[in-house]
Amino acid sequence: MRPEDIEKAQRVVAKSREERLQSDLFTLKKINAAFDVYKEALRNAKSSTDCVAEQLANTNALLDKYVTILAKSEKVTRLLLDEKWEGAEADEAQIEHEVREEEERLRQEEEERELTAQRERERLEREEEERKSKVERERLDREKQESVRSGSRGSGVRGVRGTRASMRGMRGSTSSHVRSTSTTSRSTPPSASSSIPSRRAGSTATSRGSSRVSTVRK
Repeated sequence: MRPEDIEKAQRVVAKSREERLQSDLFTLKKINAAFDVYKEALRNAKSSTDCVAEQLANTNALLDKYVTILAKSEKVTRLLLDEKWEGAEADEAQIEHEVREEEERLRQEEEERELTAQRERERLEREEEERKSKVERERLDREKQESVRSGSRGSGVRGVRGTRASMRGMRGSTSSHVRSTSTTSRSTPPSASSSIPSRRAGSTATSRGSSRVSTVRK
């Protein structure tokens, strides 16, 4: 292709691209304008809604006042038509009497609450004292049991030691007695006249020694 044709084709492409961009820009401007209109309509609707809400609030306040007036009118009408009504002074006296009764009721309830709280405190104090006394009794019982155990252990040890010492003494006395008896019998010359008594004495000593040895062994 010639350079003139290439340049001409580029100009055509650029022109068509420019036209498309202009068309898109115009479309975007139209869309933005539509959104602006819609936003303005929403803003106006919000202001209208606020006005309606304010009017409704005022209407509610007026209706409340009207209902209050009707209630008072009905009350006055009932009072006027009531044959037992004694007037405003009697009503004030009745109201004061009701107020005093309410105050008295509240005072009694307060006293009952204080009394209940005091009883609860006293109960807790008694329980605490009982717990402390129980712990003290258990401690004293443990100390008493420990003292009894320690005393029984000491007496048992002393009894065993005394028994062993007495057994040793009895054994020593028995052996010394037996030795002295045998020495006397050896030193005395034999004779016919004294043979019978010496035999009896020896047998008696031997029987005594054997009985003591058996006693010690037991």
